[in-house]
Amino acid sequence: MKKLMIGSMVGIIIISVTGFKIAAYELKQNTAEVEQVDGFFIFYKSKPVKDYERVGHYKIEVAWKGDPESLLKQLLNKSMKKYPNGNGLIIAENLEEFDIVKIEK
Repeated sequence: MKKLMIGSMVGIIIISVTGFKIAAYELKQNTAEVEQVDGFFIFYKSKPVKDYERVGHYKIEVAWKGDPESLLKQLLNKSMKKYPNGNGLIIAENLEEFDIVKIEK
């Protein structure tokens, strides 16, 4: 009986030690924190490290009237109304395509 109990305890310890995987993210030179504007994380020529789901997409021709901040505010206002579950904006290099994403918490 004692051997069975000790064997069971050793088995439980081995399973608990090997069963849990600790995920450690390695910081790299290109790792950064992005700005958050009106509840949206803003990514330009980059993407979130965490898993995300694309919930919307815009393709527009950029007409630079005013400053970039006002253009971003207009895009965010439109995105919040059309995609209320989005919390991230991925801006393509050409500044004409935008993905609205839902980043996992």
